[in-house]
Amino acid sequence: MSMFGEDSEPPWEERLQLTWKNILALTRNFIQHDFNVVIDFVVEDELEWFCNEVSDLDVSIKFIVLVANKETLVERLVKRGETDLIDRSLFLLNQMEVSATHQKFMYDTTTTQPKDIAAEIVANSRFYLSNSGIAD
Repeated sequence: MSMFGEDSEPPWEERLQLTWKNILALTRNFIQHDFNVVIDFVVEDELEWFCNEVSDLDVSIKFIVLVANKETLVERLVKRGETDLIDRSLFLLNQMEVSATHQKFMYDTTTTQPKDIAAEIVANSRFYLSNSGIAD
């Protein structure tokens, strides 16, 4: 479902900014009502901004970059019928592989089952961010 009509869709950067503002608003609302929040969205350059925006809340933040090798990534997208996302996904994978921040929080899911991924995320303290956004 698209939130914009064909003629009213803003440029990518504006849509991305709007999306993050909506994610922030929903996150703050759920946290203020004592819910845990999982954000399933690609974080490119927004991490420090987001952490700053929730810094007034009493929360602990885990940041995980789920990755898989290129073959597995393409296979999963094809299986889900999302072949239109292959080029963008491979681009983002390459971007994250060279980002020191993203590398620190990468978790390779190539051969791991979802239940095992979830258990590792919950149990592993390496994914916690410090108050400044990036773990010390």
